[in-house]
Amino acid sequence: MRKILVVLMMLLSLAVPAWADKKVIAVMDVTAMARTPVAKVAREDMYQSLVSTLVQDGKFIVVERQQLDMVLKELNFHESGMIEPSTVIEMGQMTGSQYTFIGNIVSAEVIPFNSILYRGDKAKIKLNYKIIDNRTGRILKSEVIVGSASTSDVQGGSRKDRVLVSRAVADICEKVMKRIGSLNPLDIAIVEIDDEQVYVNIGDNDGVREGDILLAYQLGKELIDPKTGDVLGNTEKLVGKLKVKAVYEKYSVCEIKDGKKKITMDCALRKAKK
Repeated sequence: MRKILVVLMMLLSLAVPAWADKKVIAVMDVTAMARTPVAKVAREDMYQSLVSTLVQDGKFIVVERQQLDMVLKELNFHESGMIEPSTVIEMGQMTGSQYTFIGNIVSAEVIPFNSILYRGDKAKIKLNYKIIDNRTGRILKSEVIVGSASTSDVQGGSRKDRVLVSRAVADICEKVMKRIGSLNPLDIAIVEIDDEQVYVNIGDNDGVREGDILLAYQLGKELIDPKTGDVLGNTEKLVGKLKVKAVYEKYSVCEIKDGKKKITMDCALRKAKK
């Protein structure tokens, strides 16, 4: 197994230059808290739909399932919907992934409804998901998303239910993609602050150069679309400025040029436009 992983990691390292402008995400198998036939169908569809949607979107590289399974087996990980930060960090190192997506179906049902204007069946699925930063083990996003689909045109017993579930799953995937999309690949995270030095999680592999200027922002309230309920991002306040003074393969060291007392671990960083 160790030999296989060495080969795997060598292949991943060779692929890094082609991935320079994209982040890599590992998608864990979706689990199901609910123990119903509908939840089983939803669980089967959810993983494939998420991976397909991510691949088609083109903004992220998705770790192949075979590679992820090999790493998880090596780490003796037993799927339960729970994963330790140390495991995520080690998995990220072994797969070259910056993020891990974990999803658990809380509930899933297909029920009839009858309103004044419309009568039919409705599928409703609740997915509890987390997106984890593999470099720090920190949870970047965590929420419950509801996906639904209803129609009176789909006929055919269990086949009808499956179509409705697939549509509800697609609804969830669309919403999840908007959340994942807010993980701007250009955003930079602070790893450590030591007096006037700030360590950030991008380095030579990401095209960072000495002298680059990074702008630090404090994130405020979420911006929510009143029509769709989608999270569009956050309000931002510029609080400081950093200058890169040393660049390593996977991280950089910066000096604080402005806003020493305002720059904290939870600040978001972006490269200043030249």
